[in-house]
Amino acid sequence: MLWRIYYGDGSVRCGRNAEAWAAAPATGVQVLVLMEPGASGWTYEADGVPVAVIDRQLWTGDDEYELAPGWGVKTGSLIPDAEYFVIWNRAASD
Repeated sequence: MLWRIYYGDGSVRCGRNAEAWAAAPATGVQVLVLMEPGASGWTYEADGVPVAVIDRQLWTGDDEYELAPGWGVKTGSLIPDAEYFVIWNRAASD
């Protein structure tokens, strides 16, 4: 499993495990993207060549985000719509 957290200040943190999750800032989350290998979903390409199919989930608009039990909670924050949609568009297209 690979995840990315998009924050209100424009920063992005990514990781694959509980240690990376714990090291990411705990506040200001706008979008959490989870990517897991799957039989259906998005086709990931590198240099135009299909590499893998992943199931991709985008979580947004929550007060609290918890990726896995025991990993800890991250909290969202309210920002102006114009700022949010810049972050959302980046998260949806990365």
